[in-house]
Amino acid sequence: SDSLHAIMKRYTAAGLPGVAIATYSEKYGWWAGAEGYSKVETKTPMENCNLQYLQSVSKSYMAVAILQLHEQGKISLDDPITKYLPAKYAKDVKNAGTITVRMLLNHTSGVPEYSTDPAFVSYVMEHPVQRLTTEFVIGTIAGKDLLFPPGSKHSYSNTNYELLAVIADAITGDHAKYIAEHIFSKLGMKNTI
Repeated sequence: SDSLHAIMKRYTAAGLPGVAIATYSEKYGWWAGAEGYSKVETKTPMENCNLQYLQSVSKSYMAVAILQLHEQGKISLDDPITKYLPAKYAKDVKNAGTITVRMLLNHTSGVPEYSTDPAFVSYVMEHPVQRLTTEFVIGTIAGKDLLFPPGSKHSYSNTNYELLAVIADAITGDHAKYIAEHIFSKLGMKNTI
């Protein structure tokens, strides 16, 4: 615990607003610690009980859901995404028929990143409380060339997982409900939504 606390202190001293960590090992059991601020403006200390946004951690859950669907025989990782992606979204992805589900999972699809598009960023900045629709997010890449031929390179992209969420919706009816029932509930993750 001392070494983890020292690492957290080093990062918060270097400008990270706040951090909370929980870890488990068979030798030492559970340990949780927090450092820095949960709200910098009021200097509210970070605590273990503070809710945290999942951000890209949610990609792990999406990947597990897709792999579970694969194990259930509902999706093949090497099929083109056009087999599962509804046409209203597939039309926005150039050369969608050459991209496989596996390529979305491992970020080798070449699909452009929506969150770095200047028009997208401007819109989000001008409408900070607006809930963004899937149509809007995927529409951001409509007509844009792939960054590279699918499968030839790696480039981390939130768009890949937005597309996987749509595919999971098409298969399960509601990917968030599926993840809650088949991952969070089964693991006893009562505070993860």
